[in-house]
Amino acid sequence: MRSLASLVVLLALLSVCFAGVRRPHFKILGKHVHPDATAKPFNPASKFVPLYGIDTSDSSRGAGQTICIVDAYGASTAQSDLAIFSSQNGLGTASFQKYDQNGGTNYPKDDPDDASGDGWGVETALDVQTAHLIAPAAKIVLVVTDSASDDDLAAGIQTCVDKGANHISLSFGGPEGDNGLDDALESAYESGVSIFASAGDSGAEAESPASSQYVVAVGGTNLRANSDGSFASETAWSGSGGGCSKYTAAIPEQKSAAGY
Repeated sequence: MRSLASLVVLLALLSVCFAGVRRPHFKILGKHVHPDATAKPFNPASKFVPLYGIDTSDSSRGAGQTICIVDAYGASTAQSDLAIFSSQNGLGTASFQKYDQNGGTNYPKDDPDDASGDGWGVETALDVQTAHLIAPAAKIVLVVTDSASDDDLAAGIQTCVDKGANHISLSFGGPEGDNGLDDALESAYESGVSIFASAGDSGAEAESPASSQYVVAVGGTNLRANSDGSFASETAWSGSGGGCSKYTAAIPEQKSAAGY
């Protein structure tokens, strides 16, 4: 059985990005240029799960664990959207709790850009639904912050720790050198929480917070299935962010890796 940490990596693999400071990491097929013109989404979404060797008959995946997702703005339909997604994919009712950045219920307004499909609402729905799909027995905690500023996102990360998260998922990013999240990431790391950050989809150099020494950076891949639904191949996606950090020194294990 895979550890929940490896399952959360799969969650982060599904998140890719827009250019700009602290923007959500996602790309919509048909609306934005996609690296593979023949790419199609898995429909229903549950079809991709067994391609990673996950036993879909095991409904106890993630039991006893809490995945905390930090996103900006209100995401007012996150829970109702999750219920519809669960029904469409044959999943049980999710254990779901939503908090504001301070751990209360004073939720911010939704992102105004949600109406055009470019806002944080799409990212939030993707994060929450995929977490439940991969780990249906895990508790899903969504923390929505007042804005995409570092101060607000850092408060959200701390709330994840306060609410007992085992794993934190961060599907957003910005240029390296924006270090306003460092203290919150270090605090979560020292509390024993595993933190996963998506690397971006601009095909550019390393981003923050994925380049932090306190997180596991997760890049995008091209996943292909055979006509019968079985695994065909998986390769690194050229549009994924990544590369060597300009600010964070590589650890010995990285320096010894082939191709470093």
